Amino acid sequence: MSGLATVRCVQALAAAKRAGLLPIRVDELHAIAYLSEALSPVWDLGAGRDVLKRSSLPFLPDLQRALDHLVMIGLVVVDYFNVEDEHPASSATCHLDHDRSAEMLWRARSFAEERSYEDFLLEIALGFARAADITSIFLEDASYSDPVTSVHRLVELSSGGMNLSSVVAESFDEAIGAKLSSAQRVGLYMNLLANRAQVD
Repeated sequence: MSGLATVRCVQALAAAKRAGLLPIRVDELHAIAYLSEALSPVWDLGAGRDVLKRSSLPFLPDLQRALDHLVMIGLVVVDYFNVEDEHPASSATCHLDHDRSAEMLWRARSFAEERSYEDFLLEIALGFARAADITSIFLEDASYSDPVTSVHRLVELSSGGMNLSSVVAESFDEAIGAKLSSAQRVGLYMNLLANRAQVD
């Protein structure tokens, strides 16, 4: 298992906690991780990874493996799991054990790029926190909702594809007529998704 995937999972859960999203459903955690891939060019993190499109929220295999591992070693606590749910693994809720995860987060924060990445995740999590339903806001994402990409095909976020999410976020500078920061672009993009979800 990738050590980076484990750290990224802990960072995503920490961002969700700071945004007031805990306990968070597993599929909602995957949504945060997906948007961190889709908007990574906006934060100058390079191209994201391609993600398989599903009829529901996305699923990132490496994130799920990391989450399962963190549950087994006690860094993540499962709050709810019901085998009678239609998709019990996705509807399960969990939260980060603060005491057990503190050292991993402290070590990550000793690097400036990791502190910046946590700020990035927090902007995304705060955007989700503005909506009553994460599913509704997520399904407005420009890349994931693009009808050109059908279900069970890859949402192309890598350098070889057209990442519509980052294209939209980076267009705000021209629309507003000012040079925006990465945080402002991501924040505006998340606000756009929330506003579209309310209209729908």
